[in-house]
Amino acid sequence: MRKSNLLILTTILISSLTACNISTPKDEGNFTVDSNSSFENLSDEYTIKNSTLNTYYLEGDKSVPYVDVREFVTALNGFLDSDNIKGSLYNFMSYMVLSYTYKSYTYKGVQSYRYNCIFDWNEDTIRVVDDGFFNVIKKSTSATSYNSHQALLSANADSQDSQVVYNLKDYGMQISYYQKHILVPFSVMNLLFCSTNMYNVYFNGSDYYGVMYYMNDTNPDEYKSIMGKGDYYQATPTAKAREFNYNFISFVMNDFYGLKDFYNVIDYRKYFEDNGYKDQFLSTDTSVFTKGYLNFFYKDLDELHTAITNYNLYDPNSGYKLSDNGSLASFYGDFRTKYKKQSVELATLAKEKYGEGGVPAIRYIGKETAVLHFDEFSVGTNEQIKSDTPWKYDTYEFMKHYLDEAVNKGVNNVVIDLSTNGGGSEAAMIRALGFLRDTGKDPVELSIHNYQTNQNIDYKYGVDINEKRYFNLNYSVMTSVCTYSAANYFTGSFINMGLGNVIGQQSGGGMCAILPVVLPDGTSVVMSGPSQLKIKISDSFYKDVQAGFKPDKTFDQNSYFYDDVYLANLVEGTSTTDYRK
Repeated sequence: MRKSNLLILTTILISSLTACNISTPKDEGNFTVDSNSSFENLSDEYTIKNSTLNTYYLEGDKSVPYVDVREFVTALNGFLDSDNIKGSLYNFMSYMVLSYTYKSYTYKGVQSYRYNCIFDWNEDTIRVVDDGFFNVIKKSTSATSYNSHQALLSANADSQDSQVVYNLKDYGMQISYYQKHILVPFSVMNLLFCSTNMYNVYFNGSDYYGVMYYMNDTNPDEYKSIMGKGDYYQATPTAKAREFNYNFISFVMNDFYGLKDFYNVIDYRKYFEDNGYKDQFLSTDTSVFTKGYLNFFYKDLDELHTAITNYNLYDPNSGYKLSDNGSLASFYGDFRTKYKKQSVELATLAKEKYGEGGVPAIRYIGKETAVLHFDEFSVGTNEQIKSDTPWKYDTYEFMKHYLDEAVNKGVNNVVIDLSTNGGGSEAAMIRALGFLRDTGKDPVELSIHNYQTNQNIDYKYGVDINEKRYFNLNYSVMTSVCTYSAANYFTGSFINMGLGNVIGQQSGGGMCAILPVVLPDGTSVVMSGPSQLKIKISDSFYKDVQAGFKPDKTFDQNSYFYDDVYLANLVEGTSTTDYRK
């Protein structure tokens, strides 16, 4: 981790940050303040006190709400470790630094790392010396043990430069100093401090509401109360508000969308202009810009990690009015259409064979083969792990429970059926791979490419597996286009580690961690973020996994996924048919 080499002239708690006496920065414009805005946390994941959060506007223009950096961070205390975020104000140089000291507890002892975030209102930039700043300031939750049964053995980056500069001026946005307040557009603060940590704050024109991930995690009554009130509700957005919204979505797509290079896009502003989206996004008609969103996010991007989760706060029903009884199929691109069709066909076949209960978690086929089936890589809560049936909630416990059963029955071959597995927890995926080989000798490897810093970071994990008999089994992985995200990466790692054959159909892809974003108009979008999973082939080559992986043995019909005779012949080698296409 790099430490900042900036000289800290004055360091005090953020809640009591005041200006130095060396000189006083000049105010940038005149602002008015709405001191009646409240903040209410609706998530059970964090304990955050309800409070007042001032909203600032340029005088005579309420198109863009601003928040004070200090007040915003303080309001989120409980989600952020606000008490330990320090503030340093450099008045004569027109920037402020937030700093945080992160302590890492390792076998070598306690190591401390300093992270800085610099707000420069002269250049209208936000700079983090290490891109991990926004993650380390978040408080951890204790309800779920994400890292149990695994140990990080090493982490090596191919570059030590992890600095990121967000240039707001390039997108017509500004940072302002006004009467000792450092003011940043609310949407920018929400993106950097909240979205990056799977939390979002919504502003409905009057008040602020915090939720985990996206607004649909609240109950229906809360959802309606937020969406159906506030100054935005049933109002017409101004042209300036739409211009700011356009600038913000351009900023997000250029600086945060992890598949920008995969799609060979240089600048999404040009893409929007060339494809007619700029005029749609700038429209003050909610049906026009919502239709533009639907076409862009579903038809153009056409990948499962990107979707609209809530429509705008001016007309929350605008998207449903444009859909076919709630279905968005008419907006789907080719991949989404293929995925949906395959998902329905596999579900129908499974119901015909296994009934309402669906595909069993384990079934035995042929002479010595077991098929394990699960639809998600999951991490159970501490309470679920302590229950009598932890394997129903947690992938590590699932693998342990059913591999124990299979080994005790004398099984030699195991098919891991990921044909309908849409992904899930990266940590759970790592632990599942740990059952397939002795990580004490050959660690599980995971590589992440950071789109914003252009760094590749290689991680090696050991997984706590006491039963060595698992390592002697012959494994296969079964995939389809519905094998996505973490399941797709599991498949790629399985191939790269040389653990066995892949059977079925080409997996669906999905290589980016998701990022939940709230646009200034209240539209919320889950999208592929800047953290990309890749397979390290060599020191100079990292393989993209977005396109999925071809199987060693291809199924030419979906019925084979549940044809136990066919599968047994394929796995146990008694068939004389060449199934590769």
